[in-house]
Amino acid sequence: FFSSRRRHTRFKCDWSSDVCSSDLALIFLCLVAARWQYEKGLLKSEKNREISINSSAKPVTNPKTVSFDRDQWRSFRLDGEFQENYQLLKNQYQDGEYGFHVLQKFNSNSLGFITVDRGWVKAGPNAKTPPNVPKITSGQDQIEVRLRADSLQKDINGTLFASPSKTKNKTRFVYFDLISGKNNQPITLNELPSLSTGPHFAYAFQWTFFAALILFATFYFSRKSDSKTY
Repeated sequence: FFSSRRRHTRFKCDWSSDVCSSDLALIFLCLVAARWQYEKGLLKSEKNREISINSSAKPVTNPKTVSFDRDQWRSFRLDGEFQENYQLLKNQYQDGEYGFHVLQKFNSNSLGFITVDRGWVKAGPNAKTPPNVPKITSGQDQIEVRLRADSLQKDINGTLFASPSKTKNKTRFVYFDLISGKNNQPITLNELPSLSTGPHFAYAFQWTFFAALILFATFYFSRKSDSKTY
């Protein structure tokens, strides 16, 4: 009896130090991963709500200023003139084809100089052939554009070029996607990013399930080992 009791005591000690500690570490890591994915899902949901509200709001006509935090993805109607001699082509692989986004400087009567993404054009047949870019209609125009700031660049496939707009402490970069115009229509429309929350909540559930599974396995095999010792 004494020998059996001593073996049982020694076994529980070994289990606690060698197995339970590693299992608890795995459970902790799974819960950390679950929380991380859950918080990412919440951030994505909040961003989707912001995009949905701003993109469906009525366009603001000739604002004097724009708020990068408040007005992202909001539409504006701007009076001004495209600068035909200020154009940049930015490489962009799209729908299985090579091409360029056409970035044009626009002199807004209210905001000053901004950069407008007119859309995407297919590349020429070889590197020496320039793409066929529709010409700008000169003169005063009224365009409708959508503000897109640098912090949301990854949400949309497109332009990295931007015009600087100074804030109090630093320079931030903003983009305006062309939606429509009286004299100049977009070459192609840049779509809004997907409003899906992605797999984050599913991953959070998955990591939580793994943590519960490890906890159950630890308890089950501990009890099973105890019964064999006796």
